[in-house]
Amino acid sequence: MKFGKTTMFLLVVSGVGLFWTHCAAFPNDDNETTQLADAGPSPKKPAKRAQHKKLVVDKATLKYDDGDSFKVGKLTIRVLGVDCPEIIHLDHGISKDQPGGREAAEFTRHLLDDSSKIVLETAGPDHYGRTLAHVWVDGELLSVQLIKAGLGYETVSRYGDSGFPEYAARIQDAASESPEPTFQKPWRWRRKNQVRDR
Repeated sequence: MKFGKTTMFLLVVSGVGLFWTHCAAFPNDDNETTQLADAGPSPKKPAKRAQHKKLVVDKATLKYDDGDSFKVGKLTIRVLGVDCPEIIHLDHGISKDQPGGREAAEFTRHLLDDSSKIVLETAGPDHYGRTLAHVWVDGELLSVQLIKAGLGYETVSRYGDSGFPEYAARIQDAASESPEPTFQKPWRWRRKNQVRDR
């Protein structure tokens, strides 16, 4: 059977349209809609390798927040690879502590305070303007230590490797070898408890 140029063009356009419709039908990994309030970059979207920088932290400039974020001078760091339970942040619409939130915050504070060397490997900003970074504490990933302590859920399967596949593998290995935390996944807890501006 022979087709004219117009018929072939219509067949190709229809095929492309069906392909995109088919691709759009798949939900994300856990069949949930990703909310802007979730920590980390867009799901599965890696950061550009060119944005990566290594910084040695001056401990005198540290200001603590929760288990997976802190400040280095004026720079707010969001730890890659882990999501810890929330603590009260009225300016973020969180008016109560999530179970495990204070324990995770104290764990991070003590670990950083007692360390000899802290190194950040940055991957650019998130949508809140925080700097996403892997945090090395005396040669070990902070995210791995939080996961092994049962104080955080891994986020690689949700957000991708941010351009650090070797670190992502370590994080996922730690999660598979560690007991699941006893608290609700923080992104689910935020959906129920965080008050967002309308």
